[in-house]
Amino acid sequence: MTREEYLEQSKEKQMMIQKLEHELFETRKEYINEHKQVKEELPVKIHYIHTEIDNYTVEDDAYIKRFDMTDYKYYVYYNGTSNSFHKSDGIVYPVLIKAKKDGSMSKFELHYPKCGTLKFWVIGKEDTVYEIDFGR
Repeated sequence: MTREEYLEQSKEKQMMIQKLEHELFETRKEYINEHKQVKEELPVKIHYIHTEIDNYTVEDDAYIKRFDMTDYKYYVYYNGTSNSFHKSDGIVYPVLIKAKKDGSMSKFELHYPKCGTLKFWVIGKEDTVYEIDFGR
């Protein structure tokens, strides 16, 4: 193989990888959009109760900034002999912004552990309660 042949093959494969990564990004975005709990325009103010496995509970108000999901990386976590998924793979969850004492939105994200359960509802629409079990 000559240098030019190698460079041409390398370029083609890198372009294929870039195309596949873009397709995966679009699929991920579509999946999150389809499975997000709150369909209202964001940000939206919510009340949440986060209970960790050891029954430590935090309850407060926050804003949903956007939705994200727990990533599934087959080539990182699995050796190819198992087709099973972890219970937390692919869970769509809200990314929260702290609410200030006056009720306005802070500039800080609320970093809560992705374990235990998260219950939340949109303030003013308490009849619909969403619950996420992170399964860890």
